[in-house]
Amino acid sequence: MWPESEGRRGPNEVASCLFDYMKERSLHCVKEIHMFSNNCGGQDRNRYVAFALWFARNHLSLSKITHTFLEKGHTETENGSIHATIERATKCLKLYTPYQWYTAVRAARVSKQPYKIKEMTAKDFVDFKSMSNNVKSLAIGDDGQKIMWSRTRKPSAMKEDPHTIFLATAYGGCHECEVFTCGHEAEESEHNWKICTKNRGHHKFIPAPEFHLGHLPEWARHSSVLEYVQLVASLTVRVKVTFTSCERPEGYTFHNYRGSPCTREASGFIQDVYPGRGPCPCRECKDSPTPPQEWFWVNIETACHVVYDTSEAQFTEVNVFYDDENSQTSGRMKTILALDTIIKDHDKDFCALRCATHDKQLSRKILQNKLKLDVIVNLHEAKLHDNANILCVIVSHPHGCAKTITVGEIERFIRDDALMQVRYTTDTCPGSSGAPVLVINFRKGDSRPFSSKGRGLHSETVCVEGKTLNMSAEFLTSFSTNSLNFMAERMQSVRF
Repeated sequence: MWPESEGRRGPNEVASCLFDYMKERSLHCVKEIHMFSNNCGGQDRNRYVAFALWFARNHLSLSKITHTFLEKGHTETENGSIHATIERATKCLKLYTPYQWYTAVRAARVSKQPYKIKEMTAKDFVDFKSMSNNVKSLAIGDDGQKIMWSRTRKPSAMKEDPHTIFLATAYGGCHECEVFTCGHEAEESEHNWKICTKNRGHHKFIPAPEFHLGHLPEWARHSSVLEYVQLVASLTVRVKVTFTSCERPEGYTFHNYRGSPCTREASGFIQDVYPGRGPCPCRECKDSPTPPQEWFWVNIETACHVVYDTSEAQFTEVNVFYDDENSQTSGRMKTILALDTIIKDHDKDFCALRCATHDKQLSRKILQNKLKLDVIVNLHEAKLHDNANILCVIVSHPHGCAKTITVGEIERFIRDDALMQVRYTTDTCPGSSGAPVLVINFRKGDSRPFSSKGRGLHSETVCVEGKTLNMSAEFLTSFSTNSLNFMAERMQSVRF
């Protein structure tokens, strides 16, 4: 504790208190320190406190320091009870000097051991802010992108790499790629489906060709909703990656597979298809003396942790129309090969792949479905119905198997600076990463009964208050978080 005459309440003071505590603990042979706090950017979640962790690791006998920022809305810690105890104990006291406050706080807890107070003075505060400003690498990460400190969720410093601050952008949630180890993907995929512990039996995973109105909640059984879901399903693809980039940063998903031929499968969505110019650049035509002149670009959206950069894209194949197990043997499933990444944002967990194909029949079929989807989305323009219901639908390739559809409900919309994510109870499994997430607003009896509240891609599964939920990557919508959360909270009692 300290009075305002000795210091402020900014990042320097918070970092100095943490450094003082870590110094004291290191003298007692403590080797690892794990801290948890809220997301206050002015005091905790900033480059200065992260620099203090790195500084402490390199100047104290500690092997690892981590600082986890709790999820917004779930930041209750033991410190809250301390503040409440002090407030109750001093409510009727007249305190005029800092020293009276020190005494009152020490005596606030009477049934247990008294609180220990460290009386800080100006000389105890280290100017970490000035020190960190001399380190340019705190602004730009190893991948060359600007570090968004407001989105950092778990900075850490480790003895193994004393010159690095590791930054995680996820709450230790589990990615949902299906990773194969034996080299026989088909057999392993079927085996993983059978032994899956997240969704035993997969009773809520409806094969895409069998999806009908009866699988929707009774209040959402409308032909336009069914057509919308079916069109999105027709453009959902399986993504297979057989290499892991050496550029994946330490601590990022699959960083331990860097440079290795690790095979993983996930889902994706065809975002666009359009004619190309010149000779076809696909891998099949690369060495051809007479490459076709009529071909198409096909852009695929998926999660960044599925395909991180162009080096991985060049080892990626995309399976289109893998609707059932007979699709492969009948020839209905088509495979196109990725060439590069045109958009990559690992903070938002979003990646756009570019593929090329000279299969005219495939291109026309994709284009027809894309145009139909655009028409139905534009027809049911986005608008908020006051007394409407809301549901969440996901189309994916769980365990790398044929396409399935799951229906569930929204748990919450979360906005963090410019990033919005949606959290839902709709079932997913390994293999669902990158799958399209549809949030549909429905009002029975309206001339346009539903509207799409936005779109996103499935990113990970998380545990919140002992409950397993699923989380999207960046969710694109034009509506406010408060409006969407009001609707979601009203739907909490609905079970499908």
